[in-house]
Amino acid sequence: MATKRPRLDAEDDPGPNSQVKKIEDISSELSHLTTETKRRRQDVAARRAANADKDVSVVKTSLKSFCTEQSKTLPWEEVLKDMNKMVLEAYVLANTHNVRLCHLRLPVKPLTQNFFHQRLLTVSSGRPLGNKHFRASVELYNSWHAAGVPPASNRYIARGWQHNPALQMKTNSENAVTLNFYRRLHKQIKRSYYIDGSEAYLMYPTHEQRLPRRQTASASSAD
Repeated sequence: MATKRPRLDAEDDPGPNSQVKKIEDISSELSHLTTETKRRRQDVAARRAANADKDVSVVKTSLKSFCTEQSKTLPWEEVLKDMNKMVLEAYVLANTHNVRLCHLRLPVKPLTQNFFHQRLLTVSSGRPLGNKHFRASVELYNSWHAAGVPPASNRYIARGWQHNPALQMKTNSENAVTLNFYRRLHKQIKRSYYIDGSEAYLMYPTHEQRLPRRQTASASSAD
């Protein structure tokens, strides 16, 4: 004798549509948990915050579309070599000058766009621009050049072009100081002076008189 099966409601129907709905709910829940897990990572949030402000944008384009009709006749291989040489020499000159200032215990100027633009003008023109300390750095840098080596030619490089690499040099230097130099300096202070935490970020007026504990201990034992 055949029996009549009870009728199921739509919400209790175990058909294919109900199974798909359950799979979608599970996938949505897993995606939500994964998103929440990523958001809890402090290192990722800190890295995104540090890279949020960008001063330089790179756009990929062909040289033909970038140039005007007149600029297509330029000797581009020589122009690019001169530009790369100019940027390289400007970096070396800037490092030479900053190291000299550190040895003389003089303040180092901020690494601004104008700072690097002045270095680009100096290495391309061969004329030192600035105060006596910078002119002394230029003389020292020029003494390292072999005799007869010409400076980077700026014949086809307008000053407007020099502002672009100056901005890129400024951005690269700020990133290097923030992400590399500060970390190395903090480690050096911690190892030499046994100072850690917030104290390592304080610049004391009498820091020349502060000796590492190792030297102080050795001096007291010698007495």
